[in-house]
Amino acid sequence: MASRNLNDCVPELIAKYILAEEKCRAIGIFLQIFCTARTVSEQVALWLQGRRPLESVNAARRVAGLKEITEAENRYCVTWTTKSAHIVDATNPLSRAIDFGLKKQGINPWDLKADTNGDNEADFDQVGEIMESVGLKWGVIGADGVRKDKGHVQLAS
Repeated sequence: MASRNLNDCVPELIAKYILAEEKCRAIGIFLQIFCTARTVSEQVALWLQGRRPLESVNAARRVAGLKEITEAENRYCVTWTTKSAHIVDATNPLSRAIDFGLKKQGINPWDLKADTNGDNEADFDQVGEIMESVGLKWGVIGADGVRKDKGHVQLAS
């Protein structure tokens, strides 16, 4: 099962994430970690979601030790790559990426328009600026120029 433990990340990522999280808290935005490290089989199973028939997706999820999903859950892609910086193996035993969401009771942690601190700015945009200010790469810029995966940060290099 994928990890949520910061200690499964490289030390440089841990230090930068903690600094960014402190800066977020200072402006009233609280974060929660959803994933640090995952195996290749977990990454492949996540990549298949929203791209392949439910039977194929759930077969891959079983191999990876993940719970099966429903047809409704299989309508959405949840990762953009099979070569994620989350992947840990014998060569790379520590993750170089973190997936996070907002942490406030009653708020969808992935609501990209949420303004939990009431300053009339989308929290994810504020968090992203902070993540970049500490030297992390925030999200992914798609071929269309639109930032995707706003709940993802990784080491810039």
